[in-house]
Amino acid sequence: YLYHFLKGVRKQYRMRDGSLGTLTPERIQKLESLPHWNWRIPTDSWNTMYEQYVQTQQGHHQYNNNTKKTTTTVTDATLLEWMHTQRVNAASGRNDSVFIERKKRLDAIGFDWEFNKTEQDWQRSYDRLKQYYQQHGHLYLASRGEDRLLFEWLCRQKRYYLIYQQQQNTTTTNSSTTTTSMTKQRAELLYEIGFKEYLAKSSKRNRWDDQWNKRFAQLEQHYKDTGQCKVVPWKSRNDLANWLNVQVRHYWAYTKGTNTTMTHER
Repeated sequence: YLYHFLKGVRKQYRMRDGSLGTLTPERIQKLESLPHWNWRIPTDSWNTMYEQYVQTQQGHHQYNNNTKKTTTTVTDATLLEWMHTQRVNAASGRNDSVFIERKKRLDAIGFDWEFNKTEQDWQRSYDRLKQYYQQHGHLYLASRGEDRLLFEWLCRQKRYYLIYQQQQNTTTTNSSTTTTSMTKQRAELLYEIGFKEYLAKSSKRNRWDDQWNKRFAQLEQHYKDTGQCKVVPWKSRNDLANWLNVQVRHYWAYTKGTNTTMTHER
């Protein structure tokens, strides 16, 4: 039970729609106050991303005549975030045995620890998003297909922006230990391509929360009347039965750690 709870919490923190779900700044701060807490789902994901980085490095070498260095062009949003995390860990002075071993592996393949490269990667993703906005007039990307990675990058920018705004509106400097890569300059660039309109549209997801609560109240009443949660599709109960079937599918997705609207609270 605790395993699935922790997995669900970490999944909420990295929700694809960019929201923090039921995670309030206070809850985030409590979790981050725990020794050795991290938001990574405990899998072999580091090695997976490492191998992906190695493959990218092998396939996309570019020689810069000005710096006399060989650089790697990376466009995968998830890999870019992983690279940024490695640089943050190094810059923060992390010196535990796990990171020391990982750093040796990264040094052996010539990993670039400079943050200016991250800025270039961010700008490259932003330029792709700007091009999409100019073509379509909005930022409502599809979560699947060829725009999936850009969609995930945009969701992360939203999450970082919400944390950034919360920090800006807080008078106490140490009120939150949550870090964010969002800056005033980045926010202003995003404003230029309809980011505020995108945020306003995304906030309407609360309407779906209201609908969920309404169906749950109907299910509660059904349970009080019949003593069971099984709902037989029949006339006025068709919608409730369909909703319940959807919740079952989301529940199993939640237990497997895949993307779903199911949360620990639900």
